[in-house]
Amino acid sequence: MKFWFCAGLAAAVFASAADVTGPVTFNKDVLPILQKNCQGCHRPGNIAPMSFLTYESTRPWAKAMKAAVLTRKMPPWFADPQYGHFSNDPSLKPSEIETISNWADGGAPQGDPKDAPPPLRWAENGWITKPDIILKGAPYTVPAAAAKNVIEWMTLVTPTGFSKDTWVTSVEIKPSELGVTHHMCISYDVLSTPRFESSGLAWP
Repeated sequence: MKFWFCAGLAAAVFASAADVTGPVTFNKDVLPILQKNCQGCHRPGNIAPMSFLTYESTRPWAKAMKAAVLTRKMPPWFADPQYGHFSNDPSLKPSEIETISNWADGGAPQGDPKDAPPPLRWAENGWITKPDIILKGAPYTVPAAAAKNVIEWMTLVTPTGFSKDTWVTSVEIKPSELGVTHHMCISYDVLSTPRFESSGLAWP
């Protein structure tokens, strides 16, 4: 009698906890993760091919999102953690990966609109943050066809115009044609004329 009584009590407690927690929903559980880790790229006019700003634009990708986060293909991040902490690391925590996975498995419900956090206010013209200085980079024409459909790395130089020591907290590259941009790296050269060097890989 004691065994069955205790088992029944435990089952009741767990059921009660599940009722309080409720299902994983987009507005309450998933949207805050997307705002913090994904919307920098997944929004209209930016480099990702689909928008994650709203439930309507995100819902069709629920299963693909689960696969991408479980394999850690998304969010993309290739910096080596042994070199320290990066303030802009978008990598998901195990609990966040579990949340997105459970949301997809549960039918990707929207949930109560009142649970949604306020929309983020992004800088104009596709910038992630509002720039203090905008430098126009050197133009490069992407050919219509290339060997193996890949254009090898190229290096383009952009003078900064700085004439005195200047503290730079962040640098963002904004390609004019996202559809042919693969990825870019940037370095800073201290020469007679300070300049940024950006190396990029593109496809025709």
